Amino acid sequence: MAQNKNEVVVVKSEVLGVGSGNVELPDFNAVNLGEEPRRLKVTVRKGKNASGKVFNSITGYAKLPVYEDGEYVGTRVKRMSVHFRKGAFKNASNISSPEDEEFKSGYLFVKAKGLRIPSVYKVVEAKDKEGNVIYNEDGTAKLKYPEIWVESDVIGLQAFVTSQTALDVDSEDKVIDAETGEVTNEADEAEGFTDLENEVSEDEETNI
Repeated sequence: MAQNKNEVVVVKSEVLGVGSGNVELPDFNAVNLGEEPRRLKVTVRKGKNASGKVFNSITGYAKLPVYEDGEYVGTRVKRMSVHFRKGAFKNASNISSPEDEEFKSGYLFVKAKGLRIPSVYKVVEAKDKEGNVIYNEDGTAKLKYPEIWVESDVIGLQAFVTSQTALDVDSEDKVIDAETGEVTNEADEAEGFTDLENEVSEDEETNI
């Protein structure tokens, strides 16, 4: 039966209603989540721009919902370039800028209000200010990858150091040579090294 265009149809909706939602308000004066520290894992390597200038290329990591070709593929840890606003290091304790020589791979501590990460990881076509797609020289669309931005409030950097676990080797009786991949007996290797050390020629002795 055709519906009368003047007929009013009432449909139940979960979006609009007058029922109580039992929403509790936090104590806004006691809680300031923006001041909480956040720890961002970063890796730093030396890069070179088109003019040949060497700079710190800084990469950060975050766990985000990932979309590929418009389809959700799951939550993944993604690597993204890190950028900084002017003044982000104003009150930092041990680094002063992204180009600081002390900026090493490690954990960058930033107040929550100063750190901006994407809500999802999705690669899109790059566009100009007018909304037009930007193309590469070969005619393909230029892609824009998600980025991490540090807007303000860098607290400091904790650089990675060699762990003691990696250096605790006394309990191992087999050693793998990095060049050959061969497994050698540590005791035999040490004994052989002692023999070679004692085999010093006359010419070598005069040059010591």
